[in-house]
Amino acid sequence: MTARTFLIALAAASLGVCTLARAGAVGETHRVAHTPSAALRDAQHRSELRITVWYPAAGDVAEAPLQIGPPGHPLFDAGRAAADAPFAPGRHPVILFSHGFGGSARIMAWFGTALARAGDVVIAVDHPGTNARDPITMAGSLLVWDRAVDLRVALDTARDDALIGPHLDTQRLGVAGFSMGGFAALVSAGARVDLDHIIRFCQSHAADATCAAQAEAPDQTMAAREQALKAPAMAALAKHAGDDYAIPGIRAVFVMAPGGIEALRRTACAR
Repeated sequence: MTARTFLIALAAASLGVCTLARAGAVGETHRVAHTPSAALRDAQHRSELRITVWYPAAGDVAEAPLQIGPPGHPLFDAGRAAADAPFAPGRHPVILFSHGFGGSARIMAWFGTALARAGDVVIAVDHPGTNARDPITMAGSLLVWDRAVDLRVALDTARDDALIGPHLDTQRLGVAGFSMGGFAALVSAGARVDLDHIIRFCQSHAADATCAAQAEAPDQTMAAREQALKAPAMAALAKHAGDDYAIPGIRAVFVMAPGGIEALRRTACAR
């Protein structure tokens, strides 16, 4: 077993929703949903939420490389899939997936297509305001709990889709994420956001990577974020940061290098 295969198997086991491993073909399809939350975070105030779905494909389909970068000169080969291929028969476990700060669904195709090849339907999004395809915004960076809203909207959109919905087994539902996507996965599973805690943490741990500006948005220092949160419109939204954004039915969570966890509420554990 190669290291890559081992990691994929470990991810599948951790999610606890995957079917028995098999080397099947993978399809990729795209949808667009609309939500007021997206319009708040997008630089152009578009309400669009871009959705990518990887899934087990039927028959002998022709897969193509999923590449990042200029045509003919890719920077990264993220996997392979057949565009809009027919679904493999039956209903398949579902995994919601959230990318990291400044990432995208396509950047994480190496993970999503591996799970789809093993028999799962993976539903990923490009989070408005914090993805690699659009300008990063302060609202996108601050309204991190809305990442869980994105995943819920994507799930609802896929479930209602005439081509995708019949193949989803939402009784076997998991969520996964990388970096800030890991944070989103935890919130989707019931963790609560605590903005006061991360502000206090960063006031005493200014050098911590959690508190520093990200390379993709060097102007978004902790001081700039705190100031932005004081604006009346943002302050009104921040009052709902600690609301319950759990997605009903999630049975398993898998996170990779979760970011921003100092913004999650601390609770006492029963012994």
